[in-house]
Amino acid sequence: LWQQARDQLAAAVQVAREQKNAADFETNLERGRAMARQQQWLEAVSAFQQALKVPGHEEDAAVLQELTAARIGKQLAAARDAQRRDDWEAVLRAANDVLSLANDNEAAAALKRVAVDKLIPRLAVHAELNGRPAEGAVVTLMRDGTSQRQVPAPATFELDLNQTYTVRVDLAPHQNTYYRPFETSYLVKHK
Repeated sequence: LWQQARDQLAAAVQVAREQKNAADFETNLERGRAMARQQQWLEAVSAFQQALKVPGHEEDAAVLQELTAARIGKQLAAARDAQRRDDWEAVLRAANDVLSLANDNEAAAALKRVAVDKLIPRLAVHAELNGRPAEGAVVTLMRDGTSQRQVPAPATFELDLNQTYTVRVDLAPHQNTYYRPFETSYLVKHK
């Protein structure tokens, strides 16, 4: 009789545990879905992770898929927030995180293209004479002492990191006045 009572108690405890686990799973799953609908990605990720911790649901494919979608949403939101702050390195990191989860994500790919473009170091050169644009000014960009490009001012150049450039601006004579060339060196460093 004691054996039978003990077995029934163990079965009842097991049923109660399974019911609690099922309730915990459903609660976390619904909370994750609700947070995802509200685009509260951090909370959604946390809820889906909690749902996956419930015994018997560690490898639930549907929850894993929703967790991945929430992670993508979280990283896209982070990328867009960083874009508003002009933090292009953060945009690039977040976009790459999304692409590691879903390599065909168009929004992340577009954000990455913009970030990569924004991270290219550029140098804009404007030549002025007496507060006005200097007519006939020529800008020469040199790297390692060799002329790389020679263009009329104003000019914008794309540069390489960790390189030293020499920028020279030559002005054409104006009303029998000759101007000494302006020349300076510029080391391109990473932030």
